[in-house]
Amino acid sequence: MVRPVIKEPGLLAASMTALILLLVACGGQKSTREVLSSASFLPEKIDSLHIERSSEIQTFEGEALFEHINGGAEIYHQYAFIEVATAYYLRGETEISVDIYRFASEDNAYGLYTTIRPDNPAIVQLGVEGFATETTMDFVKGMYVVKLTGFEESPETASAIIDLARVVDGLIPGTTNRPGAFSLFPPDNRTVASDRIHAESFLGQSSLNTVYSQGYEMDSDTLILFLTEDPSGDKFQQWAEQAVTGEAVLEMSKDLPYDDKVLMIDDTYYGRIIAGTKGNLLLGMVNYDDKHRDFLIAWLATLP
Repeated sequence: MVRPVIKEPGLLAASMTALILLLVACGGQKSTREVLSSASFLPEKIDSLHIERSSEIQTFEGEALFEHINGGAEIYHQYAFIEVATAYYLRGETEISVDIYRFASEDNAYGLYTTIRPDNPAIVQLGVEGFATETTMDFVKGMYVVKLTGFEESPETASAIIDLARVVDGLIPGTTNRPGAFSLFPPDNRTVASDRIHAESFLGQSSLNTVYSQGYEMDSDTLILFLTEDPSGDKFQQWAEQAVTGEAVLEMSKDLPYDDKVLMIDDTYYGRIIAGTKGNLLLGMVNYDDKHRDFLIAWLATLP
């Protein structure tokens, strides 16, 4: 069963706590513009660029995605995939394929994009963000993730991909801003292209779904801050119950500005993790060290 990542937002309250929840939950809300099918953005001709579509448009919806991509379809469904439209284009002898994936919300689309973005990507300024290789270009905009693929490495292929990507970018509606939840993270020392939306099982925990994370470089260390909506405290409680059955939970003072309970775990894979609840959020740091304590406290202090 396909489960959307982003919940529908509640009413906006006057308090700052409710505003934070709104940023987390509403970042993926659909635009007020009409939602168009992916095929709407695959034009038949672009005369000014001497590019024309050389195939019929094929559309794959829901579970039919498995017919289009061999392996890897499951991750798309984790982010509430709806459909993909695909077609081939020619400029002279240069052939390019274009796939446009549509998701249930803008946050879902951005979340999927962050999972396919490689480490140290060559970032391009398309939509919210994109990245390029010698023969491909991917970008996200609104509820859509676009992938262009060339079939030979050449200057002609690179030029055609760039030109076609710009046209498709101009046709697709929607936000060119990152989801609002990322504005809750500290702005300084962020690692480039390290923001992620985790659909499920963040840090290997089945209870941690729809988690936003941001990477940081501090004192030659790589840190990750994370947050997720947890108004009932259930996510924290389930994590705590699983953690205490092992031997990795450490005792610690509770003088950090969390609301109540705090977890500190030494994980053999992720390193030391600290997490707690504040307001309606569960949030913390991966690869925690006491020398980063002030950084964590300063972040928590910005949240009521």
